[in-house]
Amino acid sequence: MESSEERYDPTQRGKIRGEHWHRYLAVLPLAENRDVLDIASGEGYGSFALAGVARSVLGVDIDAEVVAHASAKYQHSSLRFAEGACDTIPAADNSFDLIVSFETLEHHDAHDTMLREFRRVLRPSGIAILSSPNRSRYTRREENPFHVRELDRDEFQALILRHFSHASFFGQTSWLVSLLYPDSGESTGGWDRVGPHGERSLPASEYAIAVCSDVPMSEISPLARSLWLDAGDDGLEAILESYRHLEAEYLAVLAARDSTTERLISLEAAHRLLEEDFYKMEAEARRLDEERHKLDSYLASVEKESALRADHIRRLEGLHSTHAEGR
Repeated sequence: MESSEERYDPTQRGKIRGEHWHRYLAVLPLAENRDVLDIASGEGYGSFALAGVARSVLGVDIDAEVVAHASAKYQHSSLRFAEGACDTIPAADNSFDLIVSFETLEHHDAHDTMLREFRRVLRPSGIAILSSPNRSRYTRREENPFHVRELDRDEFQALILRHFSHASFFGQTSWLVSLLYPDSGESTGGWDRVGPHGERSLPASEYAIAVCSDVPMSEISPLARSLWLDAGDDGLEAILESYRHLEAEYLAVLAARDSTTERLISLEAAHRLLEEDFYKMEAEARRLDEERHKLDSYLASVEKESALRADHIRRLEGLHSTHAEGR
């Protein structure tokens, strides 16, 4: 079975692991000795975890290949898997005490139909726990082709309260750890509190989670505020390794900058030498120009003197010719 962000399996590490495992582990106390439906059960790891405490667990997924994989991999006396969709669940009315539906809503747009089907198979005192990415915070580099309609927190809460008399809401945010905490939907609700200077202890959650029932929440064991950390996860090491690469790149940039600075200093020194040579050449050109002007003046005076002498010679020649004719 191929794994992906849309079909998690326990071999995957990092942020996705915390997101998926934390949700299932958080609801284990509510599953104890109950008949549980895990809708969109995927690879089956979550249904198997629930089977460890539940009276019975039915994992339902729309993909026949995934159902076959889960049935072969996860064996437990109280666990079985079946092919089905969230709006046509293969179960009789009033079959379950607890329905778990993690990351299902966003894969279709028949949300009300899905919740009406949940109500059909849920016993009157039963509990449904759903999660959905919070559209206002759930971001990916590219549009997710598997998501048909994502909800923001207000839309999610309105949907739940159309179908159940009572509900409590939680947020989930993860990075190196996964945090699960009450989230009333108000800006100051749960752990999302505003400090004296406008600061918040936590940003709006990336995932919204609802615990809903027709039984008042005061009669239901609440989900505990919790932090989930996978001690064997290599997420931190991967981040540290990325920082090491960034540090190496930074040092390389610094070395290149220093080399460039040295080259610039060398070029500036060469430029100053060239400027000095230019000024010397400019001074020499002026000196030569002055010498040329002096030579031009001297040449003009020589030419004038030569013309005067030539005229004097012509006059002398004329007198000599006249004297010769008189004899």
